[in-house]
Amino acid sequence: MTNLNTTVIVRKRLAMRKSVNLPVIIALGLFSGVAIGFFGCSKKQNESQSQSRFLGKWQSAAPLLTARYVHRSVVLNDSLVLVIGGDGEDDRLARCEIYHIGRNQWQEIDSLNTARRSFTVTRLRDGRLLVVGGMGRKGRLTSAELFDPKTQSWTSAGRLHFKRVSHTATLLDDGRVLVVGGRGDVRESRSVEIFDPQTGRWQKAASMKYPRGAHTASRLPDGRVLVAGGYDDRGENQNTCEIYDPQNDRWSETSPMFYARDGHQAVTLPDGRIMVIGGVGKNMYVTECEIFDPETEQWHRAASLNQGRDGHRATLMPGGRILVTGGFFNGQFLDSSEIFDPLKQQWLPAAPLPKARSGHDAVLLPDGRVLVTGGGYDIHVLNHCDLFELEFNSDRKTP
Repeated sequence: MTNLNTTVIVRKRLAMRKSVNLPVIIALGLFSGVAIGFFGCSKKQNESQSQSRFLGKWQSAAPLLTARYVHRSVVLNDSLVLVIGGDGEDDRLARCEIYHIGRNQWQEIDSLNTARRSFTVTRLRDGRLLVVGGMGRKGRLTSAELFDPKTQSWTSAGRLHFKRVSHTATLLDDGRVLVVGGRGDVRESRSVEIFDPQTGRWQKAASMKYPRGAHTASRLPDGRVLVAGGYDDRGENQNTCEIYDPQNDRWSETSPMFYARDGHQAVTLPDGRIMVIGGVGKNMYVTECEIFDPETEQWHRAASLNQGRDGHRATLMPGGRILVTGGFFNGQFLDSSEIFDPLKQQWLPAAPLPKARSGHDAVLLPDGRVLVTGGGYDIHVLNHCDLFELEFNSDRKTP
């Protein structure tokens, strides 16, 4: 059982890796280097020869002030990106910082009222950000908070009716926020609740048919919300899908995915269809991608990833392209990236991340670049930040 978007398992994986004998890892690395040298092909030569087959280019950005993973990042405006919470080297974080895009600088700002990781963040219609639930220093949380970009400060947004982690939060057409499922005190939940920014109150909504966590939730063009996959209260991956109708406060079961999965990513395509990417299925990492058509409520098979992964991020780019970065596969942290080309309908290899990682975050900047922040690698929590550009512009001032 794994998780991505609000992954809990990344922490467990990192903890498990702490038991590995580091000298053995170093020795293996040295052995690999000797073997490469023995066969007469250096790493730099390999990189130079293969660079042309990768799309795009990575550039280092200023590092985070605080290393973190399973955090969240949000573009506030044309010049600022907010990074929130997560896990640090030794503690859960309340610290937040803002990235000044033009200056390539980080600035620490007002902290969350409650340290948390694996939470959700949703932009409200008035520009404020709603942070919901997650894992705190003493367990799962019911608390929610609001961030005001004008004052750059946090205030309470009341309390959920249920503790949640690995849940989803989706902005509805009427400005309310739908919070679905996740893990509570003991097991995954069917429960649903709605936050109303006008009143600041939480209200229970109709429950799903199936309990689930580490699922995805996507608003459809008609205002309904598609919930897909995840794992149930027995820890088993699901292919079941349900649609919520906010007008009638009603759930209806819809076509299942071809592949059961959790820890996947869901991207809303420019035409309103939903693509699900990667994740973990029954005893396997899922490379197969699929697309949901809201008009027919049917799933269609799409091109498969070149690399199975969870703990990755998928970012919609201009032109309908999707950039997938990093993640975790069979005990390895990944530096590989790939891009979905909507014209060719296939995944193409992109330039690899400068640093392998999982549990990072990625956001599309107003200038078309993608900013990747933090993440975990082996036993380390990262402060590394990198910028991806599909078409390198030598005239732009870059860090």
